[in-house]
Amino acid sequence: MSHDGRNPEVLIVDDDRHIRTVLDEVFRASGYTCQMATNGQEGLATFDAERPPLTVTDMNMPVMGGLDFLKHARALEPDAAILVLTGMADVETAVESLKHGAYDFIMKPVNVDRLLITAERALERRQLHLERRESRALLERRVAEATQDLAATLRELEETYRSTLEALGSAIDTRDLGTQAHSRRVRGYSLAIARSHGMPGPTPRRAARSWSRSPSCAQPCPWSTTTTSAGTARATPWGSRGRPSRWQRASSPWRMPSTP
Repeated sequence: MSHDGRNPEVLIVDDDRHIRTVLDEVFRASGYTCQMATNGQEGLATFDAERPPLTVTDMNMPVMGGLDFLKHARALEPDAAILVLTGMADVETAVESLKHGAYDFIMKPVNVDRLLITAERALERRQLHLERRESRALLERRVAEATQDLAATLRELEETYRSTLEALGSAIDTRDLGTQAHSRRVRGYSLAIARSHGMPGPTPRRAARSWSRSPSCAQPCPWSTTTTSAGTARATPWGSRGRPSRWQRASSPWRMPSTP
């Protein structure tokens, strides 16, 4: 039998002194530490104070019967391993005890080997339940920590988006002296109009998408506007040398008016 290097405790609840003595000798010989109670009420008080991992209780007892003791004990300790001793006339009551959380019931007269094997299995199942609960709690803690780390990373990423947009907007504004701080003013006006119409504020990702689609972020248009004595007209794109190329002059539908 494996008890994790220590003697497991067992609470024996029975109004028959002879049965209590026999069970005490059997469990002590197998390495258990025993406590005894003469009825369900006394056993419940001991159970509440000591919380033993294993309990063996009789069904028919004065003051408080085994079934009532089982219900109260399971309410105090849901993982308690409880074995029920019963006679032939109490089989239906013993089956009812299984519905209320008893691990198993042992018929009288008690078979010592079967009692010890059943007790060992009950303790093993209790230990599995405890380990499973600890593993679930550990997993929940790790998930909570990972969620917090992910939220912090997301905040840092959003701050990076915001800083990048500010830097790009500043770069656009400083291209020409006449457009300095233009993007910020347009953004401020847009947000003010949106708020006045009850629209939600922009998120960094939404702002990034809208900024990438704005005209100030687009590629510079190859067409320029030229003002002459004849008026304002759209000119063809300029070549790398500062004047239209031969292909541009030939393919352009517009002709620069000749000067007299």
